Amino acid sequence: METQVDEILAVSTDYYQVLDIEPDATAQEIRQAYIRTSRWCHPDKFVPCYPPATECFQLVKEAYETLGDPISRRKYDMARFTVSVIQHDKEDDVEYAGDMFERMLYQAYEDMMAGEFQALRALLCAVRGTEDVDNYLLDRMEVGLRNVHHVLTRTHRCYTAIRADLLQLYELQQQLRSLSYFNVVGRIRLSMEICKIMLTMTLRKDTGVNVPPTVERTLMSIIGLLDTLKEQI
Repeated sequence: METQVDEILAVSTDYYQVLDIEPDATAQEIRQAYIRTSRWCHPDKFVPCYPPATECFQLVKEAYETLGDPISRRKYDMARFTVSVIQHDKEDDVEYAGDMFERMLYQAYEDMMAGEFQALRALLCAVRGTEDVDNYLLDRMEVGLRNVHHVLTRTHRCYTAIRADLLQLYELQQQLRSLSYFNVVGRIRLSMEICKIMLTMTLRKDTGVNVPPTVERTLMSIIGLLDTLKEQI
């Protein structure tokens, strides 16, 4: 087990590697990884005492507390993204999210990705009723979308293809923030438009990202539903 402890400490700057999970891991997968890892690396498991185990156990706990909270996880992911951008060649940085404005766009997009999907989930429940909404399917679709959007925003070709969409999303988000909370209809319409753009981005052919047919059909169905609802509001 000492070797495993040393391996975790060697990747201490990457919480996903610390817990041995993928960047698109669900909340349940993060918790399971934490329980699994914390059990074997607990300092009491080592006889005689192995001091690095204490540091490893604290690191695993810190990784879980960060990734287990949606807000702190988004901040952490943003920091990881910023570091990866800095490590790119300077020539690539000119076009690929290399300045503060691009990072601002990305951060705004990440916030919308979390908030608007929850809004979309609530909208579907309100329209179809909670009994007609498959929460498991929505959970898996959210993970799938995060995985696709992870590629879209971190690949040079994809980022270039969706940059105009990101700009439009940013502008809509600013409009949404400027609206009065009492302007319910206006806020709903803007939220629906934001959701539609985010879903449409996933289906763009010029990104080179292949979306599974089942996911594509589900997304097209939701986009159609959003168009129908928008006309009725």
